[in-house]
Amino acid sequence: MSSISKTYRGFADQPLSSQQLLDLFDKLWGESARGFPRYPQVIGSISGYWRSADGVEHNVSNLNEILSAYEQKLTSAIQITGKINGNPRCLVDYIPSEAKVRFTIMAENEEIADRYIGYVKEMFPNKKNPIVFVSYARDELALADFVKKILIRFSENKLDVFVATRDIPPGDNPLRVMMEEKLKSAQAIIPICSQLAKVSSWVWWESASVWGRGYKVYPLCTNISLGDFGAPMSLVTQGKDLFVKDEFENVLKQVCSQFSITCSKTLTNSELEEYEKLKNEYSKKETSAKILVDYKKLEMTQDFHKYSFIFEVENRTQKKFDDIIVELYFPEDYIEEKKWDYPHLKSFLPEEKPGYICLVFSFSGLPERAKSLYMNCLLPGKKLKVFGEDAITKLHYDMDHERWDKRFRYEVQWKVYVNGGAPQEGSIPLNSIQYF
Repeated sequence: MSSISKTYRGFADQPLSSQQLLDLFDKLWGESARGFPRYPQVIGSISGYWRSADGVEHNVSNLNEILSAYEQKLTSAIQITGKINGNPRCLVDYIPSEAKVRFTIMAENEEIADRYIGYVKEMFPNKKNPIVFVSYARDELALADFVKKILIRFSENKLDVFVATRDIPPGDNPLRVMMEEKLKSAQAIIPICSQLAKVSSWVWWESASVWGRGYKVYPLCTNISLGDFGAPMSLVTQGKDLFVKDEFENVLKQVCSQFSITCSKTLTNSELEEYEKLKNEYSKKETSAKILVDYKKLEMTQDFHKYSFIFEVENRTQKKFDDIIVELYFPEDYIEEKKWDYPHLKSFLPEEKPGYICLVFSFSGLPERAKSLYMNCLLPGKKLKVFGEDAITKLHYDMDHERWDKRFRYEVQWKVYVNGGAPQEGSIPLNSIQYF
């Protein structure tokens, strides 16, 4: 006998009462079906389970066991499925915390399917679009807005795409709206991974919030690889380049596919023009800074030399810099201090560069008092002394006979980001900043 399958997704204004849940069950399967065998299912009968907050599934032998756990607020999810007495096969997936249901029915004809869907609609009358959260760093709102606009069109308005702060109604508490109404309900997140985002706690925190609830993360990178962006983002997902058109479009199509939205669209001519303007603005190679690298001898004995690394950034433009970020890769065996964890300077061991420590300095991360002290160093013609004995941070390294013959294997590499733009890169052999 032929049959049709239909799925309905809906929301209630609040979680159902246990009586409402019981009433829904009786409408779909009948009161006589409240007792059902434990997993594995018996063909032609009803089975169910509830899942606790720690992810453990509890198979049950009757509906009362589910209702008891539900009344004690132990259930993070409930599933009941099966058919009985010639009735259509039904599947109910219920998430109490979100008052959300996914109902699937296989029936002989559309009339029967629609009648059963009507029972579910009585309890879950609202049809909400899935929420996709777009996360971004300060000064990159234009990128987030563009991603939102294109994703809404690609999904034919079937997704609620949220950009923090921009979408918050006047008068509402921004953090409450973002957390309670959007971030906690997001079923996917698109973090815009940039050098600015790397030193912003918002992008990391928001992405972890969504990923930690079992939903997908779709990073779009600008001027940085996901490997350079670092763990944990690089460990749990694969990033794509926002400014490679095919990769950008494919990521948005993947998001649509997650929610069973078929998409074969591409950027229109007007969207391409806007895309290219953003690409030129945010991927423009910076040559506005002159990098000065040197070293100072601190201790010189026959068997041991100690040095101070000097790194300065000079403003070669006619305008004050708003921010400077330095990403410095230094050979681990030679640097004195191995771990850095300050608001303006952090370190990690890059997987793609074994043998190196990466130090990430952010001027905007400085405490306010220090920031005001060094603010004049961002003016035209001035130098910001990032590392050095009379600089913001002292970076010491040393050399001895045991490591002397390995010095040719290494170099000190850097990337300098001015105002969040594309990096200005350079390197110097380790051998040239020591004298042994």
